[in-house]
Amino acid sequence: MTYRTLGTATHHGMTAADLEFLVPLDHAEPGGEKLSVFARSIVDADKPDAGHPWLVFLQGGPGSAGPRPSSRSGWLKRALQEYRVLLLDSRGNGRSSVVLPQTLARRGDARAQAAYLSHFRADAIVKDCEVIRRELAGPDHKWSVLGQSYGGFCAVQYLSAHPEGLREAFIAGGLPPLTASADDYYRATYPVVRSKTRKFFARYPRDEALAAQIMEHLHARDVRLPTGGRLTVRRFQQSGFLLGFDLGTTGTLIIIIIIYLLLGTFMEDISMLILTLPVVMPVLKALGVDMIWFGVVAVLIIQMGILSPPVGLNVFIVKGIVPDVPMYTIFRGIWPFWYAMGLLIALLLTFPQLALFLPNTMFR
Repeated sequence: MTYRTLGTATHHGMTAADLEFLVPLDHAEPGGEKLSVFARSIVDADKPDAGHPWLVFLQGGPGSAGPRPSSRSGWLKRALQEYRVLLLDSRGNGRSSVVLPQTLARRGDARAQAAYLSHFRADAIVKDCEVIRRELAGPDHKWSVLGQSYGGFCAVQYLSAHPEGLREAFIAGGLPPLTASADDYYRATYPVVRSKTRKFFARYPRDEALAAQIMEHLHARDVRLPTGGRLTVRRFQQSGFLLGFDLGTTGTLIIIIIIYLLLGTFMEDISMLILTLPVVMPVLKALGVDMIWFGVVAVLIIQMGILSPPVGLNVFIVKGIVPDVPMYTIFRGIWPFWYAMGLLIALLLTFPQLALFLPNTMFR
């Protein structure tokens, strides 16, 4: 037996068991160094012996642990109707044997470290799955695989290398190219990255000189990250990945709405506007948002905020008017109005002319 049960727990209609498997570092040398691979099995607590087939979940990343579900929801809720689910921490991640700068340094020189890291690719993860399948389900039983992001790449590798172990494969958001190489994709994306960078520095010209100073500093000095690794120029440049996210007008407005709602839970309206408008207005104008429309929406958002717990300033005003009514009764009574204002904001986001028709008619 190459695995052991570390513990079990039942919650939210699920029974979870933490499992530890021992697998070879190099599957070509099964008698050599071993790695620990952690996985959490999840079954329906009401039907623990239903005999459902296994579904193994391969997490994205690479570099991320498997999910730790705190409730029976999302895809897991649906999966437990037909499967026993295994949430895998692939080798090198989570509670499995991890790779860190500190542990990698013990492997020797750069050549030895590279040789060690070559055992943490998708092909090795798939071979780990095959070891686990034979131990957990039995050598004659197939199982299903669900690959998310990088896990989808692993699922395709699984289909290619060990199709005999699979009943079916589900892929969510990660599918490797079948013809083009990585260089082809880099050549296609470099112009986009260059354009995004130029637009950023055109909007924030002072940041270009500052970025150059930071890179010169990192090139000349050994700056360490909290993990122990070095903050190199290349790592610093990776922060530019955020420039590729284009939220658009709607995404930006939703973020602003959430910020106003949060501020409204503990601030009064005038202070909130004085604090935020110098920052918010230039952004909205750059996006072409009508300021009259935003004024209407802002009034609704602020009113929602000052009704919202945990503070809810207007709720305390009501409490002062009717001191005999308990606070929980007042909070319970605000929700119909809160949801109505939320619905109205959604309508204004979808149909902006609802707020602009009258002003446009008056000032035409």
